[in-house]
Amino acid sequence: MIEWFKATREAVGPEIDLLHDAALCYYSFEEAFRIGRVLDGLAFGWFEEPLADRDQIGLQRLRTELDIPIVALESLMHDIDLSAVWLISGATDSLRVNARHDITSLLKLAYLAELHGARVEMNDPSGLFGLVHAHLMCAITNISPTAHVISSVKRLGCSIRLCLKRDTLFHPVPPVGGLHGIGRILKRGVWLNFSICQRMYDLPPCGPITL
Repeated sequence: MIEWFKATREAVGPEIDLLHDAALCYYSFEEAFRIGRVLDGLAFGWFEEPLADRDQIGLQRLRTELDIPIVALESLMHDIDLSAVWLISGATDSLRVNARHDITSLLKLAYLAELHGARVEMNDPSGLFGLVHAHLMCAITNISPTAHVISSVKRLGCSIRLCLKRDTLFHPVPPVGGLHGIGRILKRGVWLNFSICQRMYDLPPCGPITL
């Protein structure tokens, strides 16, 4: 694994941001510490989920002993209270958050993190094919740019391509040059065609809804 990190840095050069998401790697503390030292030496931007999110004590110790920023709590990001405790206790430098759990809770965690000199990082996909997160990123200062992998996003029971083909979304805002806009329509930037949703979920008939 360490050789892969070194080869990747050598291949892309020093100008490209590299991040390591260790979800499901199941590193021991010793392995995570050794890898974290290597990642820091290779100027990686962060080390995500180096240990299991539930290992608060291990994460606290690792964060103390490493210089590279730690990102954690993806598997527990639905719990605002646990996320707050892990942050305040020094178990992570950045919290994973997702608006699908609750926009208000996400904003509260972002403001709490800002007070502690920490960050939040969006976990995609989010609602409306990334548009919800795009809007929130415009309102949060302690956050990094987030990649939107549109081809893998699924909402309303079908892929975005199928949704666009079926006119599920009116006036969609597709990524351009790797960047996701927020749209020019009020509120969240899209019109959702509820006639499609009605057929999918047997809902009462309804016309276009602005979100």
